[in-house]
Amino acid sequence: MNRPTRQLSPGHIQGWAFLPSMALLYLIGQPLTVMAGDRVLPFAEIMTKICAPIQNNFAPPPPIGQVVVGTFDAGTGVFTWHPSAFLRALPKPVDLSQPRAIKLIFDQYNIRPPVVNLNPVIIGLPPGITAVPNLGPGAGGIMPRGVPEIESRAVSPAPGKRILTGLPPEGYAVFLPVKGAQLDLVFRVVNLPPSQRRASLTIGDRTAWLQQGDTVDMVVPSTTVAVGFTVATQGKRSFSSAVRFERPPYLGCFTLDAFPMTYLYQPPGNLSSQSYTTTQQVGTVVRTFSETSTSTTRPVNTPFSMVGDFAAILTAVGGAVATAYPAVGGAMQGVGGAIGALWGSSTTTSSESHTVLTDKTLLIQDTQAQTMTTCGIGPGRGDRIHFLKNPVFAWLVVQDNVWGPVYFTVSLLGYERDSFPCAEDLRNGVSPYNTYSPQTRMMLLAHDPSTPEYRQLHPASPTNPNPAPERWLLAGLPIEYGSEGQLLMTVSHVVQDTETRMESTVVNQTTTEIGGFLSLFATNVPQSGSKSLTTVHGSSAATMIGTTTSVNVTLAGGGTGGVVQPYYDALYGTYAYEPIPAGPVMMSGTVVDPAGRPLGGKEVLLLTPSGGSRTRTNAQGMYVFRSRSLQKGALALEIEGRRFPITFEGKSLVNRSLILSPASPGVVRPRGVEPDPGTPEEGARKAQKPPSDVK
Repeated sequence: MNRPTRQLSPGHIQGWAFLPSMALLYLIGQPLTVMAGDRVLPFAEIMTKICAPIQNNFAPPPPIGQVVVGTFDAGTGVFTWHPSAFLRALPKPVDLSQPRAIKLIFDQYNIRPPVVNLNPVIIGLPPGITAVPNLGPGAGGIMPRGVPEIESRAVSPAPGKRILTGLPPEGYAVFLPVKGAQLDLVFRVVNLPPSQRRASLTIGDRTAWLQQGDTVDMVVPSTTVAVGFTVATQGKRSFSSAVRFERPPYLGCFTLDAFPMTYLYQPPGNLSSQSYTTTQQVGTVVRTFSETSTSTTRPVNTPFSMVGDFAAILTAVGGAVATAYPAVGGAMQGVGGAIGALWGSSTTTSSESHTVLTDKTLLIQDTQAQTMTTCGIGPGRGDRIHFLKNPVFAWLVVQDNVWGPVYFTVSLLGYERDSFPCAEDLRNGVSPYNTYSPQTRMMLLAHDPSTPEYRQLHPASPTNPNPAPERWLLAGLPIEYGSEGQLLMTVSHVVQDTETRMESTVVNQTTTEIGGFLSLFATNVPQSGSKSLTTVHGSSAATMIGTTTSVNVTLAGGGTGGVVQPYYDALYGTYAYEPIPAGPVMMSGTVVDPAGRPLGGKEVLLLTPSGGSRTRTNAQGMYVFRSRSLQKGALALEIEGRRFPITFEGKSLVNRSLILSPASPGVVRPRGVEPDPGTPEEGARKAQKPPSDVK
């Protein structure tokens, strides 16, 4: 291909560079803030002193900003850049003389630039832009077409400004000032011979073809800082270069209708309940905010900041950008000061705690799980849902216009209040929950695997009774409880490595969005009206791999017994109980001491080749098993580590008395039965006289 070799002159260089002095002075002596729990700012003051000034000073970016890059002359092969383009010297790979104020600010708080997906699937384009399938290599993307002709025409340059043409000189790059989140890059192709009406634009592995008129265009996602491109014709003329983008800083805030913190599940039985011995694992981690209804690509992770850190970052960034953007820089410093003042006079709350972890995810914990009780009206109805009403998040996006990367961070400033409704009250819109929209109430209910709302959206597998296998993990053997009295059991779970990478999404609604956060990090989101926002939750990072979490559950049937399978909800650190169909009594009896006195409160395990179940003796020492999974063969009952082998022949085994001796903790066998020499229990116990018996 023929390629023009004309280079731009360094005399064309313009643009802005950061003045780092204020930012660097601020950073000196400012250690990284480390807090057990972040503070919550007053909701009314957040809206008046933070969000209102942001709305007045920061115009939101358009969902897609059209950028005319330049014009390619198919007759001569010359490429003429748009008059707004300018040259800037590129920093050397290691050049300590270049100011790096923005990088220094975000490095101090361990915030890294996101890795952007440069090949999104884009649908739902705004009115006025149609979409046709990509016809070139890398098919699968969708490219916008029909850019209005008037928007693609070159404008007259400012007096005294020279138009840039050709390739930039070595060590320099062409920059274009942009304001949009995603960018619709428009190229004009002129002087195409009638026999060569085909021209193409290639960016990465995607190619778009000129369909009509003299323009060809392609959308690149938000936070893209530079692209390489090639414009070519069938006549083998082409021009290849790269363009970088200079963005102004953006600051905004958005409010969600409700934000789920945790779910406390009602066990079966109208008198059942559970209590948490510790609350450090009850909660969830927020990894990402995005809007996924218009894109199939996974969003980048959202780096969160503590409120105090966010205020400090705003103040420092405002000082760094004030030279190039005086009004923006000053407004940022003002908002940073307002947040800092509110933070200094605020306190933590007693019902929830949130903090930012080292991986920049947001950990939200329920600090009232020990005192909260479920509602006693059955699973899916009596579950207690803890959520935040109208949480407000502030966000900042700033590009290092010297070095290129785009940085962003989000902070939870506060919320109107937190709520703890029963699922049934939320479902029926009982006051005060009737003030929430049906969509918000549905969102909260549909994230609870015990509710019919969830099960309608996620039908259970015929072979797996677990309604949420992606987040509910088996927590021990099934528990059997009787029709009278209360059964107190401890349910435990050891955190596994795979759980730390578990994710689930919650689709929320924004009530207020200021500044266009969703436009920057989603796809073609309108600036007005209610918007859908997807939150990617992860398992509570407060639990370490190998940590054992536990809960005490009381099962009381109130006249009916049952069997439940405990599950650990790895997303929220709580426990749920799924009813299992119970059969007739298959095994029962009493646990007594050698003197025949009943031993109440003893946990009894029924061990089978496929698993088994467990229960606890009542005050009379009685135990009952109704498991339907019993099969003929060798079974065992186990109490306090002592095993009683039993042969099950398919008929009910009732009134079996287990004599528990306090002497030896070894394996216990029925009288007169020698151990199987092939079992693990042989060895040291071979000559041991059994201290207990089965009658």
